[in-house]
Amino acid sequence: MPEKNVRGVRVAFGNLRGQVMPLHGICGAPVSPGTNLCERYREIGVPFVRLHRTLSEGTGAYVDISRVFPVFELNENDPENYDFAYTDLLIAAAVESGAQVIYRLGESPDPSGICRHARPPRYVSKWAKIAVQVIRHYNDGWANGFEYGIRYWEIWNEPDRFLADGRCPSFANGSPEQAHALYAAAAAAIKAYNPALQVGGMSFAGCGEMAQAFLTLCGQEKTPLDFLSFHLYTTNPEEAVFAARDFAARATACGYPDLPLFLSEWNYFGLEYPFSVSPWDLAENREGKYGEKAREMFSNLSGCIGASFCSAAMARMQASGVHAACYFDGQPSSRFCGLFDRYGNPQKPYYVFLAFGELYRMGNCVQTQCVGEGMYALAARSSDTDDMGVLLTSFRGGVTELLLEGIPTDRVYVAELFLLDGTRDLSLVDTQTLTRERIRFSLAMGKYSVMLIRIRAHAQK
Repeated sequence: MPEKNVRGVRVAFGNLRGQVMPLHGICGAPVSPGTNLCERYREIGVPFVRLHRTLSEGTGAYVDISRVFPVFELNENDPENYDFAYTDLLIAAAVESGAQVIYRLGESPDPSGICRHARPPRYVSKWAKIAVQVIRHYNDGWANGFEYGIRYWEIWNEPDRFLADGRCPSFANGSPEQAHALYAAAAAAIKAYNPALQVGGMSFAGCGEMAQAFLTLCGQEKTPLDFLSFHLYTTNPEEAVFAARDFAARATACGYPDLPLFLSEWNYFGLEYPFSVSPWDLAENREGKYGEKAREMFSNLSGCIGASFCSAAMARMQASGVHAACYFDGQPSSRFCGLFDRYGNPQKPYYVFLAFGELYRMGNCVQTQCVGEGMYALAARSSDTDDMGVLLTSFRGGVTELLLEGIPTDRVYVAELFLLDGTRDLSLVDTQTLTRERIRFSLAMGKYSVMLIRIRAHAQK
């Protein structure tokens, strides 16, 4: 009889399972008040920076359409009516970090309920023309602009998220038909300007009524849709699989088979135990009753709980068909930023992103199998098999029996084992020489821990 807490993981390096997907993107440019994180982003190898709800000090004049074109009644063809200066700084930093930019064309949510800008635009055709001018500024040098070649343009954000009192802070009083009309006008204008650009949206909070109506209308009207974006905030990594399957099935039914899915925001969000109030209501804490619970919730996402969730969630995203993902949030002044503290110092989840970045650079995902509750694995290898890696996540703790298969026998490999737990941040805990095609490890991993096994060719036999 195996011990109660023994779990098993099998990795078959000879069985390729496609490419490791770019799941370690980050929402938020690598510069924000008081911090410059370009070097940290480069260390991770961040593939995408999504610009949305950027935080600022003083002006607040970043990214949103209402910020770069402050007076909607003015002439959209006059460069003097635009204010790109602050957004220019963010995009320059994102480009410097080596990431591709996903520019969210739209508005940040307004939890106050006033929603002066976070509502359906008065004239969608004019709004679409303004969006094209923003693209021209960053891709074609218009209005003393740049030639960055930004490829991905996302229309709006969460037109379907409602607060407990029924208000929608991102698309106030907006209907599914209005959401589609806005998207369709912008997509048509952008494609007319440059058909090679990738246009998608609308960063849905879930695959509910509005998302389904949007896809139905897109299908009926043959609306250009290069990718579908959605969000996921949860404590259960398996929900990445469920959400992706729901969106993929709906998109296929509406005439968009194999549509790329972008998980444009995701994070650990909630408590370890059931609680009568939703995480979003805890975060809002409008009645001032739940400050301690809110602090516990946001502390969780920056520690071992959040780190192990990130590792497990990326493993499940890889299996779910998600094409790209961006963690929310990379801005140190945001409560949702688990990667860095307020001063830009790395926290536990940052090291998971470093580890995932290593697997991503290897390129090829390989087959993994996990036995036992709370155990997750992702593995990769380079095409020449000089480099291989395994990322293990343990939610429950105990002994993990790891079997590695398909290791080439014409070379000697060295395996380095790095552990992240309450006292270690991917610290080296063991080194072993591998000389056989099948290798077994017996690994003691605590609750909410992550292990990276880095395997490199050392010499020819």
